[in-house]
Amino acid sequence: INWLNARESKSRPSNDPELVKAFPVVDDTGSDSAMFDNCLEYLHMASLVHDDIVDGATERRGRPSVVSEHGLSKALYTGDYLIWLAVKCLGALGPDLIRHKPADFMSPLLEAEVEQLDSRFSATLTEDAYLKRIEAKTGLLFALAASAGLGLKTQSQDELKQIKTAGLHLGIAFQLRDDLMDLEDPDFGDLKEGNFTHPVLSAVSIEPHLAGLL
Repeated sequence: INWLNARESKSRPSNDPELVKAFPVVDDTGSDSAMFDNCLEYLHMASLVHDDIVDGATERRGRPSVVSEHGLSKALYTGDYLIWLAVKCLGALGPDLIRHKPADFMSPLLEAEVEQLDSRFSATLTEDAYLKRIEAKTGLLFALAASAGLGLKTQSQDELKQIKTAGLHLGIAFQLRDDLMDLEDPDFGDLKEGNFTHPVLSAVSIEPHLAGLL
């Protein structure tokens, strides 16, 4: 954001490389796997910036969110710019190196986000349905990042399947832990927004009368 503020034209980021240089692994000497992981991370950061816009979140991991600190317009442009950086990284790899594209997790992620919006303040969501949601929102990203870490060129199909499964489970576990941490936050962000997470849904399944208190 500070780099964008310094530009003479604030309506559209230029093609200068300063922001890319903030991520040293994205250069000609970086490995294909590192390049691909950076592509995924750019897309992930873009999804978080846009997610905070939708939720009206003022903080992200204890720090001011982009939208709260810099406003709606700059937050939108920041998210869009991160997507452009992801496309730039992907283009540097070449189509023959990409067996599993970022679209493999972006489409399910966006579909899960829309489904989450439609089910806000609904305590009827089953635990199985919630696990499928976080698999799409977080698990698939971890699965793709893990498979890229194994090496885009050298992995066998058996190795690829194993490492993607491990990454998927790690991503789901990460999200479940994040759900617990949210309940430790005095602001109860997800709960206030009507995004009932696994601990809440589990409690309702055990004590159905709790649904009336949400």
